[in-house]
This record gives sequence, C-alpha cells and structure tokens, in this order.
Amino acid sequence: MKFIIRPQFSALLSYLGMTASVAGIFLTLKYGPYTGLLCLIFATICDLFDGTFARRFKRTDFEKRFGIHIDSLADVLNFVALPVFLIIFMMDGSLWCVPLIILYAGCGVTRLAVFSAEADAETSKRYFRGVPAAYVALLLPLIYIAQAHLGRGAGLFVCAAPVSILSILFVLDIRVRRPGPVGYIVILLLAVALSAGVLYAGV
Repeated sequence: MKFIIRPQFSALLSYLGMTASVAGIFLTLKYGPYTGLLCLIFATICDLFDGTFARRFKRTDFEKRFGIHIDSLADVLNFVALPVFLIIFMMDGSLWCVPLIILYAGCGVTRLAVFSAEADAETSKRYFRGVPAAYVALLLPLIYIAQAHLGRGAGLFVCAAPVSILSILFVLDIRVRRPGPVGYIVILLLAVALSAGVLYAGV
C-alpha cells in the first residue's frame, strides 16, 4: 500500500494542533466552551513552535512547501473553525452571533490566505501584516473570564464588540512585529495564566 506522501514528522506540531482543535469542537458541544478554550490555547502553543520544530528536520523543497500549506490549513481549524463554535456558545446561540461569525470567519480566512501567499516574502520574516489570527486565543479566554464575572446577560456585548474589532484588525494593513525569545516566554506565561483563569471560571 502506497500513500501520497510519506509520514511528515516535521509537521507533528501542526497535526497536534489540529487534533486539539477538532477535540475542542467536540468538547465544546458536549461540555461547554471552557473545554474548547483550553484546546484553543494548546493549539496556539503548537502553532507557536511548529516552524521552529519543523526546521530541525532535513526536508526536501516539496516537504518545505507541504509544511507551509499544512500549517495554513491547520490554522483554519485552530483559529477560525474552533473559535466560531466557541463564539456561538459564548453568545448562547443568539441570532445576533450569525453576522458576527460571518465577519470573523471571512476576515480570518482572508488573513490566513494572505499570510500563506506571503510566506516567502522577506518582510514576513520580521513582521506580520495584520494582527495574527492566533491572537483570538488571547481574546476569547479573556471574554469568557469577563462573562463569568459580569454575568451571562452581558455576554452579547462583551463578546460581540471585541470579536468584531479583532476581525477588522486581521485584515488592516498594519505591521505587527514577530515575537522574539522574550516574547515566546511571555506568551507561554500568558497561556498558563489564561488556562488557570478559564478553569476557575468554567469548573
């Protein structure tokens, strides 16, 4: 039996992130958004290090291109599909979330498509164009924690306004510097703090 491509161990973190996101959709449906938010945070950590991890392997030009595409497709699951499910639940399935998730999904996939198209550009090595889609993993846990303190009645506005702003920031032509070593440490600390806050608010 022959497969279309041999196992790509260099893409392991991308696959782990996708696995977490698919699991997050199921867990959100079954247990509520706090479980999906934890999966989103984990998927974001995988995305943060997948490029560094992949470069440790000796790869052909095809395998490098494959890695770029699998990363972009994983990002659609991690930072568009799973967040859409989370937004629906965090807004209690209100009809008002329909235009919001359409706006978010449209801006999100546009942002990821531009990132993929510019993957080889010199400026892309130093800056992101537009706010990275992964920032949703910072915003949604904060919204969830805020809702736990403000009450579900405030959920519509507390969720709708920040998500709308983030969606627009995805596609605004602004430069966001890529994180350096200190930035990676800060992101990891934020991931731990947000995970603890989500657990406290959800359990």
